[in-house]
Amino acid sequence: MDLHLSGAIAEQGVLTFVRVLTALATGPVFGHRAVIAPVKIGLAMALTYATLVANPPVASSSDGLTFLIAVGAEVLIGALIGFVSMLAFHALEMAGGIISMEMGLSFPVLINPVLPSQGGLIEQFYVLLATLIFFAIRGHHALLVALGRTLEVAPPGSLVMDAITAERLIRFSEAVFVSALQIALPVLATLLLTDLALAMINRVIPRAPVFVLGMPLKVAAGLAALIIAWPSMMPVVEQVIFQAARNVLLAVR
Repeated sequence: MDLHLSGAIAEQGVLTFVRVLTALATGPVFGHRAVIAPVKIGLAMALTYATLVANPPVASSSDGLTFLIAVGAEVLIGALIGFVSMLAFHALEMAGGIISMEMGLSFPVLINPVLPSQGGLIEQFYVLLATLIFFAIRGHHALLVALGRTLEVAPPGSLVMDAITAERLIRFSEAVFVSALQIALPVLATLLLTDLALAMINRVIPRAPVFVLGMPLKVAAGLAALIIAWPSMMPVVEQVIFQAARNVLLAVR
């Protein structure tokens, strides 16, 4: 189907492009600095063209000021979509940060290759593994589908921000802490038992070098628990990622 350029198509195209580009620039994987700007712009243009072909606009009724306000609204919606979709990766990052701190591996801070932040070794392991799972379960497809559905739920130029939307954002942010605790709980329980064992050894043998043996023992116990518990944590990680795609729709309704 060919699109004949008109005022309505140009207006809807610009608004859709702004929303999609902002969502990609602030969302997971696509928003990383390793993905160069031409790739993001080209993908946003392709998605915008596909959207206009599927649902061509009929008429345009916006003046200059209204159009500028609509562009700002689309930037806000795109940033909102990117923020909600990033919550799953922040949950994994938080879980890795908690484990790193308990294992004593939070001292060496490295540049995170996925998120625009710094973190420890376990944080990067969780985030990188979550990225692999994200592509393996086609999370990027679910995210793009959810992004396309937002154009149907909240058409370009129809920003609605109310108390319900703010309440949902607070609830989504609260779920990050719960998800992070669920993912980190097996390793945290193992480290807690390790601390209790070291305390008992110190109680029975006061002269035992508990502080010298404690650090490598906690690292070994944490890594062993991480290896053993990770297969059972895979469904939780998948659910967190898919829930992020569903939350994208709920955030703009």
